[in-house]
Amino acid sequence: MKVSETKRIPIIVTLDTSCYMGKDSQIKDLNGNFIQKDKIARDFVDSLFRKLSANARGKNFFDIAIIPYLKNSLDITLENNVFNNIGKLNSSSKKVKKQVEKIVNGRMQYQKIEQVSWFEPATSGADYIISALNKARDLATKVNQDYFPPIIINIIGTGIKGRKEEYKLIRISEDLKEISNKAGEKLTFFNIYLSDKNSSEFFPEDVEDLKEKDFEEVLFEMSSEMPEYLLENLRIQNKNLNFPDARCLAVNIEPKKIVELFDFEV
Repeated sequence: MKVSETKRIPIIVTLDTSCYMGKDSQIKDLNGNFIQKDKIARDFVDSLFRKLSANARGKNFFDIAIIPYLKNSLDITLENNVFNNIGKLNSSSKKVKKQVEKIVNGRMQYQKIEQVSWFEPATSGADYIISALNKARDLATKVNQDYFPPIIINIIGTGIKGRKEEYKLIRISEDLKEISNKAGEKLTFFNIYLSDKNSSEFFPEDVEDLKEKDFEEVLFEMSSEMPEYLLENLRIQNKNLNFPDARCLAVNIEPKKIVELFDFEV
């Protein structure tokens, strides 16, 4: 998929900023270290923004919006709930010290290095996913019809209880997935779930493949079937293994494996 300034890609990130992402909500990384969910979310968003910025090479190939579940819940340099172009993205970043893994003399070590970042987690309160997705829908319907259809990436740290609420989520997601551009190309809805359970899901193809049911079944139904341009990148990453029916759903997957999918031809 080739992007340009006249046919750019709008990307909307809806981000769980509830108490379920804070200091009492930690999951293990691949090395067995406990990490707060909000820091995992921050690392994913920062990595994605850095990749898009590098991919764009200073051109306005992407419009980016970030919608927190809770109002005023992010210490963020981008304006919330509106699209920001690449120029705004580049000018609004800040440099922070982050701890990263590095292999030194054959051993894995943690080092603090300076990286570009756009926000700090500021989690509080309860869960407002439905409100955030409604805002995303309103924003997505206003996208220029000549552009590629939007990609919505929803990062969530807790399940929703109650059949009524689950039904609302599925209804909203169905509405989102029907949004299209002039060429009839449909919006892509991607869910990243930071679950308290130890199991992980890497773009499942069938609801029966899910290791954990409950809320993951709801997320499976909410998620788009992976479009061909993302499938191509997924096959390259995984030695040309086929994923014909992969859904845009990842559970407890290392952020960089997801970010690598968003590699666009410019």
